[in-house]
Amino acid sequence: MALKWRRVLNRYQIRHLSHFDVATSIGQVRIHHRGSVADRGVLEQHFVNREYDILRFKRGKGLRAMYRAMVAQGQKPLIIDAGANIGASLVWFAREYPEAHIIAFEPDAENCALLRQNTKGLDATIHEAAIGSSDGFVNIHDPGEGEWAYRTEPDQSGSCVQLSMLRMVREAIEAGYEPFYVKIDIEGGEAHLFDKNTEWVQEFPIMSVELHDWLIPQGGTAKSFLHCIAALDRDFVIRGENVFSIRN
Repeated sequence: MALKWRRVLNRYQIRHLSHFDVATSIGQVRIHHRGSVADRGVLEQHFVNREYDILRFKRGKGLRAMYRAMVAQGQKPLIIDAGANIGASLVWFAREYPEAHIIAFEPDAENCALLRQNTKGLDATIHEAAIGSSDGFVNIHDPGEGEWAYRTEPDQSGSCVQLSMLRMVREAIEAGYEPFYVKIDIEGGEAHLFDKNTEWVQEFPIMSVELHDWLIPQGGTAKSFLHCIAALDRDFVIRGENVFSIRN
């Protein structure tokens, strides 16, 4: 009953206030938003629907125990947030995994400005960049579906930097971080992310990916992800808008 009323209260605050407060290990974090359908929707996704709550899985307690074991052994768990938007997901992860370091990617400048504001003081590294299978450049395309639906299109003359996921993960491991969770919500960019250089996938015990064939019909955006994941020994679970891939 307490969780039910907490969700009602969260939904009320998100819909009627210009900010949303979250208790974290560093104190209260205030997430500011623009009052748009997209911004309110992403807050509800995380703090009402709890779409990234792994304890809702049968393997959830085991994954939590894995996280706690990493911390107990003196390791620094690594979470990658690809498509961090205004920071709701990053704050969620910081609250749930306070000992982790989070590396976030958001290519849109306006979204990224709010992301930095909303996550100030948290143990996170923010990149105003896209993420892909290789380094390069992209253009940002606004299909007119709100701030959470901006897409990137590879273009070597593009105005936005794209960073290689494989290189970023290797650099993080070399810096002493231990891969734990990678969340990917990049509006169709998964087609490029998973088309090559996917050795990083098996480094992470848990991965969540929002696929976008529903958004981009006949674009084949899920194909490279499905090809990649089919070859690996991982569970495949669908919850809400996301596919969760859990290493066996």
